[in-house]
Amino acid sequence: MTGREPNATIEAVLSQFGLTMTEASPLGGNVTRGWRVMTQDGVFVLREHPRDHAPLVRTRHALLRFLEDRFPHAPRVRAGADSVAVAGGQLYEVLTYLPGASSVTPDQFDFDDDELVASAGVLLGRMHRVLRSYRPWPTARWPASPAASRPGDALARLARRPEAKVARRALPLLLRFATPPADDRTLRHVVHNDFAWYNCTRLGRRIDGIFDWDAASVASELRDVGYAVYAFAPIGPQRAPAQTEARILAFLDGYADALGESLAASRAQLLDMVAHRVALAGAGLLVRADQGDQRAIRILAHAIGYAQWLEWYGTGGAAPLGAAPR
Repeated sequence: MTGREPNATIEAVLSQFGLTMTEASPLGGNVTRGWRVMTQDGVFVLREHPRDHAPLVRTRHALLRFLEDRFPHAPRVRAGADSVAVAGGQLYEVLTYLPGASSVTPDQFDFDDDELVASAGVLLGRMHRVLRSYRPWPTARWPASPAASRPGDALARLARRPEAKVARRALPLLLRFATPPADDRTLRHVVHNDFAWYNCTRLGRRIDGIFDWDAASVASELRDVGYAVYAFAPIGPQRAPAQTEARILAFLDGYADALGESLAASRAQLLDMVAHRVALAGAGLLVRADQGDQRAIRILAHAIGYAQWLEWYGTGGAAPLGAAPR
């Protein structure tokens, strides 16, 4: 199904969830297709997945149901006879639409508002405090890490495709930072894994909601915080070190206040995790492109951006922030 298809197709899917549509509009997204749908029961998000992703979707639904009464900042699952529906060989889910504004591109987000970045740290700290008590099913299925999918092998298979040149330029740096930092002593439990400005909603100058839980899996708290700091500060050559430092501190202070304790990692460990997460983001593009994902193929040039960031980091660009040589 695409955003151009007759509304009757969307209506047929929504009817399986007991919903009657009044209006639908496509949502942006690089991986999963979705629609914002107005119904007689309110506003929802209809999302499409490959049918064989059913175990992943059901695992995520169990997580969201756990959060319903403990963390009212995540979407809720709408269920009909089942929490998923099948139509045209595809799998569909319906989630509640979080209130507030969201950003699709960086120019839509205010990276100079320290109050906003501190509130992001607060929300992540609250989320980790709740998730520490979550015990997933023994049969839970989480998405595989790109590093486990061997991006080097993916490159070899991509060699005959037009995008091989892009992949070849990026791969050495992606592999250099693919190893996670040593001595990560932060707690391991289910985390969001993609806590960033483009997956958040805001009310005024406060980050208030977090959506797109597709990457959620069991990992360390440092892994979650590292990517969040990278996204919200943001960390990179485009900003003065003093400005970036102030925003890192604002995020970490908000996180510690909400969690009730400071992040159990040094600044060097935090920044090393940031580099690792950037490398995994690029590796994930290579792996999905190798698997034939057309969306990944379309944005594969982003892997060069990740590689350029890693080059900046690997040549001491983040040293003023406390990064150690690697």
